Amino acid sequence: MRKYNAVFLLAAVWSGYYTAVKLINERMDSFAAGFAVRLIVFVMFTLILLWRGRLKEILLIRGIWKTLLLIGGFGFLLDITAFLGFRFSQSSATGTVLLKTDIFMVSILSVLMRKEKLKGTNWLLIFGLLAGTVMVMGFSPRDLRIEPGNLLFLLSALCISVNALLIQHLQRKGAGNDTIAYYNNLIAMLCFSAAALSGRGTGPDTIHWGWPLAAMLLAGGAGQLLIYLLYYKGLREHPAWVVKALLLLTPVFSLLTDALVFKIVPGVTEAVGTAMIILCAFLLIYSRRERGAVK
Repeated sequence: MRKYNAVFLLAAVWSGYYTAVKLINERMDSFAAGFAVRLIVFVMFTLILLWRGRLKEILLIRGIWKTLLLIGGFGFLLDITAFLGFRFSQSSATGTVLLKTDIFMVSILSVLMRKEKLKGTNWLLIFGLLAGTVMVMGFSPRDLRIEPGNLLFLLSALCISVNALLIQHLQRKGAGNDTIAYYNNLIAMLCFSAAALSGRGTGPDTIHWGWPLAAMLLAGGAGQLLIYLLYYKGLREHPAWVVKALLLLTPVFSLLTDALVFKIVPGVTEAVGTAMIILCAFLLIYSRRERGAVK
């Protein structure tokens, strides 16, 4: 169970990150927010690497720079398609659920491209995790229809899946997590700056500067940096589909945050969905332990 601690912590951090980003996007343009958060990550990451004496290692990208460009490009695309999806979609719950379909996409791609073997019980548990997520998010089948927003969510889920497999590809070639994460963030930051300069973002036209926004941006930057570090650690230690499956615990942590911080009491459906997610996650880990699977 301990070898999954990074993924569990990642789910909790991602939950807090979603909250910070939502608050930031209420106060500034989403593209400008994406640039600002990644600029903070860039500064933090650079200072950490300088302190650790490892900044020179980041420059050693001969033979992998093309894949790094792809990772950064897909990193930007998965965000921008999600942003635009929420702009055009009539239901945020539908968008969140559709984004979680990346678990099916990455599983299928893992089978087709990596020749990984997923048993019937694996698919059943994945379905159970997604079904629990649907219950927690309050998704309504009536909102599931063909529209630009929903198609953008599915495209974002596909970009998330490809991005994860590209990261694992470089990891298996010996590239360090810091190098991959640094360039992922750098390239996404440059793409967000270009998008912000285009003036076609989403959200308020006027930025509400002040200490609250500064604190949210710092929290968002710190959260994004932690996500990079924990996510890449998880992908190095486990198959991408396992990491994605366990990240469906994120809505559970969001529900706990709402209950503890905002005093929002979950309903019966949300409670049942939470129990289903936790049970399926435990069974997934147990089944892999029984098989002696480490990677």
